Amino acid sequence: MKNLKNMAFNHGPLNLPNLISTVRIICAFIILVGVLKGFNPVMLGVGYCAVALTDALDGFLARKYDSVSKLGKALDPVADKALVTPLLVAFAFQGTISWIVPAITFFRDLLVDGVKQVASKNSESGIGASWMGKVKTATTMPGIALMIFGIFPELSNILITIGTGLCIASGVDYLIKYKDVFKEDAPKENIP
Repeated sequence: MKNLKNMAFNHGPLNLPNLISTVRIICAFIILVGVLKGFNPVMLGVGYCAVALTDALDGFLARKYDSVSKLGKALDPVADKALVTPLLVAFAFQGTISWIVPAITFFRDLLVDGVKQVASKNSESGIGASWMGKVKTATTMPGIALMIFGIFPELSNILITIGTGLCIASGVDYLIKYKDVFKEDAPKENIP
């Protein structure tokens, strides 16, 4: 049993938290196809909710069992984005929401990922998710779930609008908080 635990929770790329993130990416693609093809909204909605709940599970397991890995740090945000941005694009394509919503989400993610990438070169720990980013996810994902189910359209639009506002606010917050990561070192004086 201890051997199984060691295999599931290690610092290498093949561990349970990374597997959960990978499955989340695959499921996000399946749900996206289902939404675009008009599959059963109840099945898709239940599937989306189940997959969205794993968002916290992989990080919790990685921290609890000390199995945080470089691959996991890269996979987790990709899996999170896979559950949000493509579905927002699909809803915009279907005319359910404005195209501005996925555009803001996409460009904010590019901005934040750029800041995190530059900062990770200067720091071993890198930059974690901000509280605004977490609240953004906590409002946007339920809004998406309601849209998939096709219920409470006003509430889903309110949640997605709040999530989009937090998307902008958290992007600005990252820029202000980590503006120094983009500064170049002052050029050294030439000594003859």
